[in-house]
Amino acid sequence: MALIVLYLLSLIRIFFIAYKQRKEYKRKEKIRKKYESRIINILYDKHNMKADQININLGIGQKGLKSWEKVQITNVLLDLIKKDEIKYS
Repeated sequence: MALIVLYLLSLIRIFFIAYKQRKEYKRKEKIRKKYESRIINILYDKHNMKADQININLGIGQKGLKSWEKVQITNVLLDLIKKDEIKYS
């Protein structure tokens, strides 16, 4: 009986982990589609920008971003920088 309960709990945990991973992947793709071209423009701009100007270019209003959006924008930014390093290595 204890093994059956343990097995069911393990299955529930596996499905929960898969759900969270799928959710993170969808969030990253959503942010990538929305901000990737804007981030590229900011990265390769010849002029330095202030934080306010970057927020305007990204289309971030006064409300700001949710914490998961900040994490995903950072991930997209790091992926773009990593691609650039590989390209010029």
